[in-house]
Amino acid sequence: MQIARSLGQWARKNISAAADFDTVPQSREAHTLAISGTVGVAAGAIAGTVLGVKNLERVDTLETTPISDPLFEGYTYRWWEETSEQCSPIDPDYCWESTDGYHHVYTPDYTERIVGEYELPTFSTPRRAAPLVYGLAGAAAGGLLGLVTGVGINLLRKQMNPDLPPAQMPRQRDWDIADTNLKIREYTFLTGAVGGAALGAFIGNKEMTETAPAVRTYTGPVTVKTEMGLVPEKSFSVNFQNRADAPATLPVFRDLPQYGENGEVLMELKTEEFQNARFGPWLGAVYGGVAGAVAGVATGVAVSYARRMMNYEDSRESA
Repeated sequence: MQIARSLGQWARKNISAAADFDTVPQSREAHTLAISGTVGVAAGAIAGTVLGVKNLERVDTLETTPISDPLFEGYTYRWWEETSEQCSPIDPDYCWESTDGYHHVYTPDYTERIVGEYELPTFSTPRRAAPLVYGLAGAAAGGLLGLVTGVGINLLRKQMNPDLPPAQMPRQRDWDIADTNLKIREYTFLTGAVGGAALGAFIGNKEMTETAPAVRTYTGPVTVKTEMGLVPEKSFSVNFQNRADAPATLPVFRDLPQYGENGEVLMELKTEEFQNARFGPWLGAVYGGVAGAVAGVATGVAVSYARRMMNYEDSRESA
């Protein structure tokens, strides 16, 4: 507890004021540590995420799947209202919801009768969160390595320039620097998050399109596509109408299992192609977006510290 309290006091004294992150730094050494540490966080987050993606594995298992012989029980009628926003041409801020019409849909109802089961090949990625975990661990490790590098830079600077005056001056608020640095951090965060998500989605799409499907042969039920009954066709009306009693004209179909002479479900060998990609565009966007956001924030903080350091060095040289 005492160590944590001492570190907090040191950070408030040398890196930033408690209430104002963008005050002029009092210590060149602390500044160097902040820059190297945040650069390490950014690099570690990206490297960790890449390593996590490489370690993703696709697992091939057999899943017990029920054989269903459904019984058609009719249909369920539902409707919902479609609305849109309308705004006044005189006052665009005055808007209201307007009803455009009503959708009428009919969902078939079945009683699922389980008559057997079989083993279906299934492909899954059990450790989907690995890239996120690796990314956070990489950020922590990169930050620690960056701090160590910063300590080395400070020692090297002291040896090479023993007469270099300390970078200390009275703490003061510089609103121009503060505002610009805030915008830099916002820009790097958004750029990192959006750019990372776009890159991740691209890689995920490439993973899906370039990964060859897995071909598996298994024993499954013999099925025949069979008409189960009739339901009304979905429709749309401008004015509300109860169409629960609309005429049933649309046939619905299901694959029904076939039976042998003794009432057993007939089985046959089936060969199918299964999607074998470890992840797709959506999950890739999550991986890239999180890594890009962390790296973006860390980069923005590093740039902010670097600008404050350069501003101080320029002002010291001009003085």
